[in-house]
Amino acid sequence: MRSRRNRDSGLCQAVGDGDLALVKLRVAQGADLAKEGDFCMSHAAEFGNVPIAAYLLEQGVAPVNNDDPMQCPARLAIRHGCFEIIGLFAKCGVDFSKIDDVLQRAAESVYPAVIEALLEHGVGAEKGGARALYVAARYGRLSSVVALLSRGINPLILHESTSSEFWGYERRGLKVPEETARDVAATNGHGAVVAAIDAHLALHALSARVTETIDRAPAPAPAPAGTKRSPP
Repeated sequence: MRSRRNRDSGLCQAVGDGDLALVKLRVAQGADLAKEGDFCMSHAAEFGNVPIAAYLLEQGVAPVNNDDPMQCPARLAIRHGCFEIIGLFAKCGVDFSKIDDVLQRAAESVYPAVIEALLEHGVGAEKGGARALYVAARYGRLSSVVALLSRGINPLILHESTSSEFWGYERRGLKVPEETARDVAATNGHGAVVAAIDAHLALHALSARVTETIDRAPAPAPAPAGTKRSPP
C-alpha cells in the first residue's frame, strides 16, 4: 500500500479520530475515496468502528482487499476480534469462507470467540477446521476448540508439528514429526483443552456404542393373529 503521507491527511485523520461527521464532511468536500477508501476501511475494521465502516460500505468501498492481504479489512476484523464488523460485513454479503485459511487465522487470534462468529456467519468447519483445531489447541483457545469439536472436527487428525525444535527439518530433508490437537495441547500444558478433547472423544465413543447396540437389537416378534395388544 502507499505510505500514509501520500493519502488525504484530512480524511485519514477524521477516520483515525473516529469522527463520522467529519468523515462525511471530508467526502462531501471532495476527498478521493477511490484513492483513500481502502486505507479508511482497513482502519475502521481494525478498530471496530462500525458507523464509519457502514458509511464507507454505503459509498462503495470494498470490505475485502485481495491486493494487500495484510491490510484486508475483513482479515483485520478477524485478527482484532471486531465481532460487530464481522457481522456487518457478513450482512453485506462478504463470504468469509473464500478468505484463505480463515479459520486458522481466527484460531491464531487472541480473541477465541472469533471462530464462533465466523461459524455463525456461514463459514463451514470442513474448510480448514482440522488445522484450526490444531492451532487453537496449541494456543489453549478453549472456546475455539469446543466450537470446532461441536462441528464434528476430529481431534485425532495428525498434523506436522509446529514446535520450534523441528524448524529447518524440511530444508535438511528430514521429516517433521506429526501430532494431534490433543498432543499439542498436552505438550503446551493446556489441561482444560486436553480435558475437553477427552470428554468429546468419550462422548463420541459412547454414542457409537449406543448406536451399535440399537442396530443389533432384534426386532420385536409380531403379535399372534387375533391378539389384542395391551394399551401402553
